Amino acid sequence: MAFLPLWVFVLAGCFSVSLAEASNLSDLYPPLWEESPSQFSDYRVENGKHIINPWVYPERIGAYRILLNKTASYFEKFAPENELNLLWGLPLQHGWQYSSGRLADPSQSTDCGYESGDHLCISVDSWWAASSSFEDLLEYLWAAHTATLENTYKSFEDRFKYYSKPEANFGRSWLVNVKYIAAIEFPTTLIRTHDFQKVLPQRMLVDGDTAPFISDFTELQNMVLLGIKLIYEVDKYTGSLSLTIMETLMRTPGAKMVVLKLMDKILEKATPNFLEIITN
Repeated sequence: MAFLPLWVFVLAGCFSVSLAEASNLSDLYPPLWEESPSQFSDYRVENGKHIINPWVYPERIGAYRILLNKTASYFEKFAPENELNLLWGLPLQHGWQYSSGRLADPSQSTDCGYESGDHLCISVDSWWAASSSFEDLLEYLWAAHTATLENTYKSFEDRFKYYSKPEANFGRSWLVNVKYIAAIEFPTTLIRTHDFQKVLPQRMLVDGDTAPFISDFTELQNMVLLGIKLIYEVDKYTGSLSLTIMETLMRTPGAKMVVLKLMDKILEKATPNFLEIITN
C-alpha cells in the first residue's frame, strides 16, 4: 500500500528542515512572543475582571504564553526552557497563521490583519482563525479536538468563498491531514512544531499556484504541499477508510517505531524524485 510511505514522506519532509537542536530556543518562538502578555496583570481590567480580546493577535498569543507558563512545572524535568511542553502547538500554529497572512480579512473589505492597516487584528471572517486546526495532540484531548474540527468545518465552510481556489483547497486538505498527524500522537513540542511548520506555505496561496511548480516555494515546500493534497484525495476516495487503517495500525505494538524507521529511510535517500520515494 503506497499510502503509508506517502503519508510518512509528508512528516519526514517537515522534520528534515532542521533536525539539529536549536542553539537558542527563543529564536523559535512565534512572532511578538516576547512583547505579548506573560501574566494576567498585563491585560486591562474592567469591573475587576481581566479582559482578553481573542481577535487581537498579541492578546491571544499572550493567553497561550500564560498557559505555557502555568504548565511549565509539569515538563521542567524533561528539558530546559519548557521546550517539551506539548502545548507549544497552540501558539506556534497561531504564529504561522499570523506571519503567513492567514488571519487577515479574506474579503479585503477591511484593513484587519494587513500590514497597511491594523496588522495585529484577527479577522472574524478568517477561516483559519476560526478553525484553530493545530491544537495540541495529547491523546486524552484528541476525541474532543477532532469533534471540534468537524463542527468548525461545517460552521465556517462558507468562508472559503473569500479565498482563492488553491488556498481553499489547502484549508480543506490541511483539516484532513491533521487527523493523520494525530494518529501517531505527534508531540507538539517547541522544536518539533517549529520544524514541522517551516515547510508549510509561508504565504497565502493564490490562483495559479500548483504544487510542485510554485516558483517562490522551496522544492521541499512544494513536495509537502503536493503530499498534503494527495493524502486528502486518498482520504476522500476511500471514504476515510485510509484514516481508519492508519489509526488501527498505530494501535498495534511497535507500529509507531515502524513509522519512524520509514521516515529515517526517506531522509537518508534525500532524493528529489518524489514518486521514486513513495513507490520504493
